[in-house]
Amino acid sequence: EKVKVGPSPEWLQNRLKSIGLHPINNVVDVTNFVLYEMGQPLHAFDARQISGREVIIKSLPRETSFTTLDGIERKLNGTELMICDERGGMCIAGVFGGMHSGVTDSTIEIFLESAYFDSVSVRKTSKYHGLKTDASFRFERGTDPDMTIPALKRAALLICEITGGSISSSVVDVYPKSVSYWKLEYKFSNFNKLTGVEISQDSFIQILEWLDIKVMASNGGILSLEIPPYRVDVTREADVTEEVLRIIGYDRIPLPAKMNAALPSPSRVPLEITRKETASWLTANGYFEIMCNSLYRSSAFGENTEGLARIKNPLSQELDIMRPNMLFPMLDTTLYNRNRKRTDLKLFEFGKTYSRTAEGYTEINHLAMLLTGNNHTQHWQSKPAGYSVYDIKAVIDNLMTVARIRKDKLRWEAGENIYTDTALVLKSGKREIAHIGKVKKKILKNFDLDGSVWFADVNLDMVEISLQQEKPHIAEPPRFPEVQRDLSMLIDKSVQYGMLESLAFETERKILRDVNLFDVYEGDKIQSGKKSYALSFTLRDDEKTLTDKEIDKVMSRLMDAFEKKLGAVIRGKE
Repeated sequence: EKVKVGPSPEWLQNRLKSIGLHPINNVVDVTNFVLYEMGQPLHAFDARQISGREVIIKSLPRETSFTTLDGIERKLNGTELMICDERGGMCIAGVFGGMHSGVTDSTIEIFLESAYFDSVSVRKTSKYHGLKTDASFRFERGTDPDMTIPALKRAALLICEITGGSISSSVVDVYPKSVSYWKLEYKFSNFNKLTGVEISQDSFIQILEWLDIKVMASNGGILSLEIPPYRVDVTREADVTEEVLRIIGYDRIPLPAKMNAALPSPSRVPLEITRKETASWLTANGYFEIMCNSLYRSSAFGENTEGLARIKNPLSQELDIMRPNMLFPMLDTTLYNRNRKRTDLKLFEFGKTYSRTAEGYTEINHLAMLLTGNNHTQHWQSKPAGYSVYDIKAVIDNLMTVARIRKDKLRWEAGENIYTDTALVLKSGKREIAHIGKVKKKILKNFDLDGSVWFADVNLDMVEISLQQEKPHIAEPPRFPEVQRDLSMLIDKSVQYGMLESLAFETERKILRDVNLFDVYEGDKIQSGKKSYALSFTLRDDEKTLTDKEIDKVMSRLMDAFEKKLGAVIRGKE
């Protein structure tokens, strides 16, 4: 379609100069004001920049270059509706203006456009180009086609009143295919059937008239309704019911006097109870619970976008994927707090991560924890100290106790993680229960952070599996005394405490109750590549008192195992 632009009033330029006004700010303010006042997007063109004094609505060929107002050159896909002049495109209809489509400080003549665009077309165009504007937001959800001319007149009068201009042409209305009213048959008895609310048919019809829904005919309880185009969300019988119900009040819906429910007794400790107990323990120990958005930005992952669960209709480019990890949103929260002088943080969050694989989408439940700053405030008796791997490891160990997972079924191993250094993995059999580590500096740099940030990630789905396999264990307090023996040894620096602990329980399963590392030494007094560990072993037999002979026999087996399998040198046996 083509619209002729009226002639230019020559006296307007002198008039504007004489009163010292520039139309650009005033005109834009007016179009924005009318947008919020009447819900109708408008666009003001510099009429002198419209080549041929003619506006043409059409689509341009695929791969046509078009520069939008933000200065970005975009390639059209050939399906967009464009507002053009004889030279080419001026605007992407209903979405975004072009680089040379708006008014400027030198504008003295305005062509004001008010239009109704198809919501589906605007939504597809907005999504394709990744553009979300006030105009596209409204056109995507449906505007009122009968509001175009009233909004146009309202804006024109305001512009004239504020800038001192005048209207130089009549309103041109091009309406090739009118939007008809929506026709709907409504069975009145279904209102009570669906809501339980008793209302007379006359009252029902009165409410419909208040809502601009016309009752064209009534035959045996069947109402023929005509719904105005601006009520784009009213297309079904249930929509009409909702419209009437919100007027008479949702509190009118009757509630039964009695409600019956059967709750099955749990056969095992549910994960939800464990989550509540875990949250209580963490808050009691100074942690703050946070809740981050499950939506995240793909730009944080650079070119490494494999496996991301993308959203088909994102609200914005900043929220276009489901979060693939718990760390990045927590780092955003850390930055937010640091910018407000909150540098000492102990945070935790229950949430889910999402990923895409060849088989489909994966959803995993997590408990994430973050430690940064100092573990206590400055005090005259002690200096502030930062966190270490032992602080966050101790938290995980305690949480496993809270979750009622037996310690002898867990082991710590060195692991690898793309986001953390000093990574440790807590395993139960072959299942990985938790990961802990210090966030890498290059990751922190991407979030404008520095210093030490310790992060722990607990896989709650693996915890639940462990809980299902865990049988309740009830025992009387031990009647026989425990015996503790210490052992000092030299080992290679590559040997970790977890390896010693696991080997000890594998060697002695009956009376070994606990293993504890109470001293570590690394220095020039021992040979290079070695370290000294001192461990204590707690032994107890629940059926009798242990004898020295039995204790020595167990300790001898443990020493042999350490020497043969881990190359340890037992101190005192050299």
